[in-house]
Amino acid sequence: MYQQEQAVLQASRQEVESMQNFRNRAYHIAMQHMNKPVRIQTIHGQIFEGTIVNVDQENLYLRVSNPNQQYYPQHNYRFFFGGGGILVLSLFLLLVIVLLLV
Repeated sequence: MYQQEQAVLQASRQEVESMQNFRNRAYHIAMQHMNKPVRIQTIHGQIFEGTIVNVDQENLYLRVSNPNQQYYPQHNYRFFFGGGGILVLSLFLLLVIVLLLV
């Protein structure tokens, strides 16, 4: 259909490996802290507190402590109110996970 294509952004092999390693590390750390209270900071500077209720290879599912907190759809957060308010965060968006000791 198009006569020519030009890539305007392409991750290097090293960048891809780095992103995959970070995602895998975030996945395993989140799995180790399932059902524990945490504070999560995203790369956008958003901070959320809650309990990790599920993790898959792409997302972390956080039952938020304050379901009335304002969430910003421009950062592609998905929020489900059924079952207490579950915030779905891409593992690629995570910057910090802090375990909250009670």
